[in-house]
Amino acid sequence: MQVLWVSYLFYKGLSLWEIGLVEGIFHIVSLSMEVPTGLIADRYGRKLSRILGACLRLSYMILMLFVSNLPLAIIAFILAALSYNLESGSDTALIYDTLVEHQETQHFPKIQAIREIILQVSSLLGVFVGGYLADISYVYAIGSTIALFIIGIGIACFFVEPKVIETKHSIKTLSIMGFRTLMQYPGLVALMIVGALFSSSLYTTHTYLIVYLQSFNRSLLEASGWSMIEHLGAIMAGFTIYRFTKFMKLNYTLWMMGIMAFLFWWITKLEIGYIALFGLGFGESMLYVSITNMVNQKTPSEVRATVLSMNSMFFSVMMIIMYPMFGWIASTYSLISAFYGLSALLSVGFIIFLVSMKVFKLKSLNSL
Repeated sequence: MQVLWVSYLFYKGLSLWEIGLVEGIFHIVSLSMEVPTGLIADRYGRKLSRILGACLRLSYMILMLFVSNLPLAIIAFILAALSYNLESGSDTALIYDTLVEHQETQHFPKIQAIREIILQVSSLLGVFVGGYLADISYVYAIGSTIALFIIGIGIACFFVEPKVIETKHSIKTLSIMGFRTLMQYPGLVALMIVGALFSSSLYTTHTYLIVYLQSFNRSLLEASGWSMIEHLGAIMAGFTIYRFTKFMKLNYTLWMMGIMAFLFWWITKLEIGYIALFGLGFGESMLYVSITNMVNQKTPSEVRATVLSMNSMFFSVMMIIMYPMFGWIASTYSLISAFYGLSALLSVGFIIFLVSMKVFKLKSLNSL
């Protein structure tokens, strides 16, 4: 359903500007609650955090069935933001701390890669089935998603909390420890910021591309097929990334970012845009796994979810600025102008990161 929500709200009568505003509010809530929810996961457990997140996401999907105006859409996306906050950080932290407990952290990149494959295959099937159901009725697409989240909540109840994260630190102490951890690695922070820029750019493209393709009289099923190609790229990355991270230097990451910045300029070309999407899906998965691997390596278990939430916070900051601006440009000028503006922003951001490398004297990921 995630890939279809822009077209769904558009179908329900919201303008592109209002849709951009709703997404902006989503990320404002995410920004303000990212660290507090990370602290909840560190203080009270990753399992509880994930169950609460799934319950809020279920509430969001139920409310989406009745959305017919801007206020209801805002309430629904506030619930979605809180759900996202409770999940972000706690999901990866649960995996990594389980490996810490069993002294098998060297397997984390491979596990993340397998997890990415499962996620992307599920998303690919979801896009295809969701596009098919939405062509019949949006209610069918949302209803099937609700059923899946009910099953997911049941599965989450069987998670086992790693003992390694047990802590008696207060919320205040944990937050101070989390910020101090980031202060020790300014190069890592720079990498997290540029990674958030790439992820938010792809997310924005991912959602608005459906509306763009529909403007050329493409069906929802056909438009969803483009998103499926992006997921195929991510799946291919999942099969290779754990081997890649074993010898990855910062230069490899820079090459990947440079290629992605180039590919963004070609997304709107109907003849070859799907090729660009395949490459972007591949590159975004590579960046995600490598960056989360680095963050986990540098972070102590007791504040891991907090620091990972801070990483997600950079994504929220980017989206607060980017998404409403994209919607405004698309409404005022055209969707194609908005896509080109996004591509230009990404290219400039990549250049700024290259300059930051010189400032922090970064030569490898280990120097972060």
